[in-house]
Amino acid sequence: MTEDSVLSEIESSCIRLVVLPSNAPTENFTSLILNHPSTHKATEFLINGSKLYELNKIAFKDYHNKKQRLTKQNKPLKSILLTNTTPTNTDGIIIGKDCEILVATEFSLIYLLLDFFIDYLKKEKVRILNYDDLVELFEESESLGELIRQVDNVDFKKHLDKICELIDEADDIFYKVSMELIMETLKITVSRIIGTFPESLNVTIVRKLNLPSLKPSPEVIELSQIKSSIDLLSSYVSRFYLDKLIQEYNFDKLDEYMKEYKRVEEENKIAEDNLNNLNASLTNMPSKGNPKKRKAEAKKNEVKKVAAGKGALDMFFKKPK
Repeated sequence: MTEDSVLSEIESSCIRLVVLPSNAPTENFTSLILNHPSTHKATEFLINGSKLYELNKIAFKDYHNKKQRLTKQNKPLKSILLTNTTPTNTDGIIIGKDCEILVATEFSLIYLLLDFFIDYLKKEKVRILNYDDLVELFEESESLGELIRQVDNVDFKKHLDKICELIDEADDIFYKVSMELIMETLKITVSRIIGTFPESLNVTIVRKLNLPSLKPSPEVIELSQIKSSIDLLSSYVSRFYLDKLIQEYNFDKLDEYMKEYKRVEEENKIAEDNLNNLNASLTNMPSKGNPKKRKAEAKKNEVKKVAAGKGALDMFFKKPK
């Protein structure tokens, strides 16, 4: 399965296998490092045309599996098997040890724009600029500037249209970033994320709301899904926006249900603890045994009385005739 001639040219510690989305192209990618809009840490991205992809490394270590076999360096055992998807005569190649698998996830440029506009939205008055002036400002920023330097003709217009008011003046289009439009855009994103929830996640959300004597209403389940979606969105959007986004929803019904959930849960725990204590006290209580058996043992150990003059020693003490 392994071709030495191939592996001799490849250092296994340098292999990085990138898994692309099924609808993504397979060539003409540019790799670049940008500050992530949520964490502000240097993050690796791929870009193809106007589409940006974030690279996330797969963690082979399963923290929930205590029996997982690890190396002496406390790293998981791993290897990559490369095979052809179509029948050919070419053997598969195994590349192991320090290989990496990275998953490319499509990343919207709008998240980088939102991070850029935070400082502008904190000001009392928001500037109105045309597209060329905005791009000049983008060039001065760290992440957007790096993107513009490495990729030709990056088109921001379709993303700006979603978060900015468009003002037509003097035969030119001017842009004014709008918090209201940003909130509308993020709410649409929240709904889309919920629509992509796998069934297993929906089951988990409902299970966490369930108690034997308490069941959530459809409204409570929906509000819990919204909160879960916002939590996922926090991987891309700053808390500056998310704190305002949460205020766009009314979570009173969910909050009331969770208060009732905690109350019932505490009552159930107290009842369970009382039952366990009762069982423990009954287990430790000394056994009284069988009354009939105790009477039989008492009879068995009873000392029989001997009549005067009939005992074995009485003959010894008698006076001689």
